[in-house]
Amino acid sequence: MPAFRRPALAFLLSSCASLVAAQTTDAGLRSDEFPACERSVVKIVWSCLAVIFACTWVSVHPNVPGDRETAFDVVWRKLSIMVDALLAPELVLFWAMRQWIGSRELAARYKDQGWTKTHGFFLLMGGFVLEEPGEGRTLSLLHPQRFHQLLVDGQIDFPELLAADLEDHSKADWLAKLVVILQVTWFIIQCIARGAGSDPDLTELEVVTLAFATLNAAMYFFWWNKPLDVKRSIPIKHKVGIRCPNESCKLKAKDQVDIAREAAVSFEPILPVEHAMDVLRVWTVVDKINKIPLISLFSKPITSLVWCQDHMLSQEATRVPTFYAPTLRDPMGGALSMVVISVAGVCFGAVHFIGWNIEAPTKIEQYTWRVSTVAITTTFFVNIFNTSILVYKLHRQRTRPSFGRSGWVATLIKVAELTLGCIEILTVPFYIMGRVCLFGLAFATLRRLPAGAQKEIAWTSYLPHI
Repeated sequence: MPAFRRPALAFLLSSCASLVAAQTTDAGLRSDEFPACERSVVKIVWSCLAVIFACTWVSVHPNVPGDRETAFDVVWRKLSIMVDALLAPELVLFWAMRQWIGSRELAARYKDQGWTKTHGFFLLMGGFVLEEPGEGRTLSLLHPQRFHQLLVDGQIDFPELLAADLEDHSKADWLAKLVVILQVTWFIIQCIARGAGSDPDLTELEVVTLAFATLNAAMYFFWWNKPLDVKRSIPIKHKVGIRCPNESCKLKAKDQVDIAREAAVSFEPILPVEHAMDVLRVWTVVDKINKIPLISLFSKPITSLVWCQDHMLSQEATRVPTFYAPTLRDPMGGALSMVVISVAGVCFGAVHFIGWNIEAPTKIEQYTWRVSTVAITTTFFVNIFNTSILVYKLHRQRTRPSFGRSGWVATLIKVAELTLGCIEILTVPFYIMGRVCLFGLAFATLRRLPAGAQKEIAWTSYLPHI
C-alpha cells in the first residue's frame, strides 16, 4: 500500500470508530440532546498534537533534496522546518506565499508552452538540473533565472512535461490532503462550539493549536499546486556543441563578500543606488546573528527568504536552500507579500487573546500568557506600518521614479523607516521569548484544568476526525 494512503486509511477507520462509539453512548437520547461527557487530558493532548503535526509536518511542502543527500538528511531538514514552523509559523507562511507568487509569474511567462502553477512550483523548488550530454553528469541546479537564460541562449530544449507527469512525482493525492483539511476543520469547529457555550471552555493548548490551524488554511492555499515530497530532480540535457556565453555553464563558487555585494545591488529598486552598498555592512551583522544558537532558528529562515536571490545561488549547488523563494520580477509583489504576512502575524497573535481570561493554575502563569500574547502580536503590528511605507514608496515611484530619493519627503520616509525598523529589532527577542513561553504554558497548565475544560460536547464526535 502506498505510504501516503496509510494515514488516510487510519483516518477513515478512526472516524468510523468514533461514529459507532458516539451512537452507542447516546443511544436512547433525542436528536437534540448532546450531553457534555468528561474528556481526559490525554484526549485533549492527542487531538491538539494531531492538528499541530498536520500543520507543521504534513502540510509543509519541502523543496527537492540534492542528489547526494541521504534519507537522514531529508528527514533532518524537514524536522528543522517543523521546529521553525512551531516557533515562527509566519515565516513558513511567508515562504509559501513567496513561492506561490513566483509560480504564478513562471506560469504566466511560459503559458504558451502549456505551463501551470505546478510547473512553476517544480522549477523553483529545484526540480530541474542541468546534465552533461553523454556522461549524464549533473552540471548544476536550474533555478528560474538560470533556466530562462539557458533557454534564451539555446543551450537547452524546453522540457515537455504535463502537470500530470509532475503529479506522479508527488507523494500526496487529494485524499491525503482531504485528511488534513477535515482534521483541522473538525478542530476549529469544536473550538468554536466550546467557546460559544457557557460551561465548556478551552485549554491553553487548544488556543495555541487553534492559532496554528488558522495559518494552516492559508498555507495550504498557497501550496495546493506544489508537488509534495519529490525525491529526485528531472535532468535537462545541455546541447552538444553549444558554447556557454559569459561562461554561464562553468561552475563558480562565490564567497560571502561576493554574495553580499550582489545582494546590495538587488536592493537597488528599493534603495537609492548610493545607499545600496549599505546592505553589505548589514550582511556582516546578519551573518554574526545567524551564529547565535537560539536566535538562529529565526534569523536563518529570515535571511534565506530576504537575501536569497536567484543570481546569488552557487552554481555548484545541487539543490535550492530550504527556505528558497525566487526573485520576483515586480518589487511591489514582494512588498505586498510582506504586508500580508504582517497582517497574518497579527491575526496569529490575536488568536491567543482568546486565552486572556482562561483560568491558569497560578496568577504568574496567567500574566505570563497575557504579556507573551501582547509581545508576539506587537512585533508584526509594527511591521505592518513599516512595510506599508515601502508599498507606498514603490507605488509612487512607478509614476515618479525620483520620489523618496531626495528632499524633505525622503528625509521623513527615512526617519519613519529607521524608527520603525529599530522598534522591530527591539521586539524580536520579546517575540522569541513570547513564543517559547506560550508553547511551554500550553503544556504546563494541563496539570490543573478548570472544570469546564474537561466537559466534552458529544455531537462533535459525529464529525470525521482522527
